[in-house]
Amino acid sequence: MPENPPANRLLQHAEQRYLQLFENILDAVVVIRGGRVFDLNRRAETLFGVTKDDLKSASASELGLPAVTESFEVAKLRLKDGREATVEAAGVSMDVDGAEARLITIRDISDRERAAALIRRKNKELEALNAVAGLAIRNVASQEVMEGAIKLVQGLTATDSVALCLASEDGKSLALAAATGMSDELKNKVGEIRFGLLWKVYQSGQPLVENDLPARSEARRDLMEKGVVVHSTIAAPIQSRGRTIGTLSACSYRPRVFDPDDATLLGTLGAQLGAVVDNARLIDGQRDQKEVSEILLAAATAFGRSRTIEDLADALLEAAALASGQPGVSLLIYDDERDLLKLTAITGVTEEARKVLLGRSWGPKNEPTRRLRDDRATLVMTREEMRKYDPEAVDAAGPAATVFVPLFQQEQFLGAIAVNFSDLLCIDGRTLSLLEGLAGLCAASLANLNLWGIAERRAILGGALLSAGQELSSARAPERVMQEAAALARRTLRSEAAWLWTAAGGRFRTDAHDGGLADLHGRVNEGRELFGGKLLDGGGAVALADAESAEASPEFRATARLLGARSVLAVPVRVGDRVLGAIAVADAAPRQFVHEDVTALETLATYTAVCLENARLLQDLSLSNEEIRDAQAQIVRAESLAAIGRLSAAIAHEVRNPLSGISAAAQALLKSAGQSGALAADLQLLRIIDRESKRLNRIITDFLQFARPRTPAPRRVAVPALVDSTLSLLEQEMGGRFKVEREFSADLPPAHVDGDQLKQVLINLILNSIQAMPSGGTLTMRARRAELPSGSAAEICIQDTGPGIPPGDLPRVFEPFFSTKKEGTGLGLAIAHQIVQAHGGSISAHGSPAGGALFRVLLPASALPAPAAQAAREA
Repeated sequence: MPENPPANRLLQHAEQRYLQLFENILDAVVVIRGGRVFDLNRRAETLFGVTKDDLKSASASELGLPAVTESFEVAKLRLKDGREATVEAAGVSMDVDGAEARLITIRDISDRERAAALIRRKNKELEALNAVAGLAIRNVASQEVMEGAIKLVQGLTATDSVALCLASEDGKSLALAAATGMSDELKNKVGEIRFGLLWKVYQSGQPLVENDLPARSEARRDLMEKGVVVHSTIAAPIQSRGRTIGTLSACSYRPRVFDPDDATLLGTLGAQLGAVVDNARLIDGQRDQKEVSEILLAAATAFGRSRTIEDLADALLEAAALASGQPGVSLLIYDDERDLLKLTAITGVTEEARKVLLGRSWGPKNEPTRRLRDDRATLVMTREEMRKYDPEAVDAAGPAATVFVPLFQQEQFLGAIAVNFSDLLCIDGRTLSLLEGLAGLCAASLANLNLWGIAERRAILGGALLSAGQELSSARAPERVMQEAAALARRTLRSEAAWLWTAAGGRFRTDAHDGGLADLHGRVNEGRELFGGKLLDGGGAVALADAESAEASPEFRATARLLGARSVLAVPVRVGDRVLGAIAVADAAPRQFVHEDVTALETLATYTAVCLENARLLQDLSLSNEEIRDAQAQIVRAESLAAIGRLSAAIAHEVRNPLSGISAAAQALLKSAGQSGALAADLQLLRIIDRESKRLNRIITDFLQFARPRTPAPRRVAVPALVDSTLSLLEQEMGGRFKVEREFSADLPPAHVDGDQLKQVLINLILNSIQAMPSGGTLTMRARRAELPSGSAAEICIQDTGPGIPPGDLPRVFEPFFSTKKEGTGLGLAIAHQIVQAHGGSISAHGSPAGGALFRVLLPASALPAPAAQAAREA
């Protein structure tokens, strides 16, 4: 009591009024404040068998008072002396001396009330049994029965969660079959149950109640490891035909006391539910047997129709998805040479996940690969277990668990089926058995396909190689042999691209390319740049399955980058110990080259080496014959030129001089006739005489120039300036009807030529082009740096938009007196050819892809050595 007397009196007065208030209540009353007994009336003293002073020192928990609400609730109260009282209690909040308190009214239950409570409980049990029986009458699947049952139990017991577990076939563990009030994450954490309350119930066959679980360390630790704190739980066995087949449990996450009557209710439900679940599972079995037979029969039919691994994979993925009810299914093929599993086909994932997973490999150090190969048993791995071995794949697919079913044909491990499950509860014996049945069918089909594929591939490769040998043998030129070899390699190996390199001086030159990826035609690489020089050493085949794998060496990875590929197979092309080059095939995707691939490419390389050597020998022989023919042609040409020279002297004297007189007379007559007013007809005749005499004079000039060419006086000439001055001279002939385009490269070197003679070449070529475009067109003048055998050169290209030169006439356009024009002499292009050759250059005519004709002139950029210059003049 406080020491202040007035305050003491006031408090005593308040207490007396308060005590009078609840002394008039017929029931026992206890007031709880601050967790301890504050006061109680005489009926409460009688109920608890103690005095007020004794009981006021007790805590609320010692009394075992329930956390009752305003409605009455039946409870067992353990008294201070150890006795128990069965009561109904109700609680209400109140204000006691300005502090919040809890007033609990406790009423004794008479025999009549106990009987009424028992009737209510029995009615509740009967209601539950009827509801469970209703599930059986509906003849639904066992999973639906269990889902419905746990919802009924949760409603009848007013608990937070209910779980139904079924025993494994060997009876050595329990597994969660259905649950409510639990998160998916918690369901997935349950796993196999081999200890704890549920295991005790399963083994004993008796209901058990656990109250105040947080205070019980072992049970609390078990539950907290699964991510939940349960205050009270009650469990009962599920029994059928005298045996325990599982457990039924209900949990409260809030403070609550379960009593034996609760256990009796749950036990009654468990006994009734056992028969219902057993019957439903029998019906499931009948349905499953039919469904399994249908699925396996359809799968066997689809597998039997498959002619490729891709067809088999599609059929398997569809069947496995149907069997498991899960969309995420994969086929993994085992590579016995590299001892790894490779994900070959996948369905039921996003496109991003497909990019991550497809082609992914797991080696022998990976736990799933080792266990599937060695244990030969179905493997179930949770998300957490899989994350240890391949976190990237788990994040991409996102399963709660993955089931791996191995593919074995007799003793040979062929691969595995992988099914991603979104919920561990979906993994049951029926699903696993069905997947294992599919695996057996798939393994047999896969083995047959492998054998059939090997036989077919060998037959195809044999036929392809026979055809390749015939095609290569028919090629006469080395370039043709190399191009044919590259094309045949790509087709035979079914690759995206192929290359053929020739070896010389420790280097590789790309002389042929077929297909896509990097076109390196004409590129020269040091021998060590290709597979670290292994091809140049004349060793065996080199193969790279995946340039991005950790197993790829830096040299091999660099070669793949050069080719724009991810997988490469290459073999040397050699005759005896001499390496002529190498041939390679490649793909943009990873590819494991098999023994048959290597054998086929090596055989093709052998054919190529023989045919290439023969073609070179034939080419050398042809060149020798050609040199003889050229020498004979030069003799004939020299004699012809000598005859032309003699003829030109006669023409110059006997024809040109009289022609000059005729031309002069015609011009004089035209002048005098114009002054004397001659007839128009006479004037026209005089003009014809004048024009034709001038035309004949030009022909004679061209002829004399061709027959008696002037020795060039070369000097450094700027090509752009020479082109511009030539175009200026021809402005009158062009008459504004032509569009002229100029393209000169910045690194264009000066040409070492006789400027006047080169201008004559350009005039002849430009006149030839504009005469081919009588209605106008576009004349393009290009010049750039180029190479001649003698060194750097200037390349000049003249292109028009005329009708072009017929392909059959291209070899003859530079022959003297050959012309396709009605009025042409056939000497303009011959003179141009003669001048360019005299400078040690070259000139050629081509058809243009855009239409018209294209003339390409190559002129040396520096002075020719004396012997070369003399040879050019003589030519």
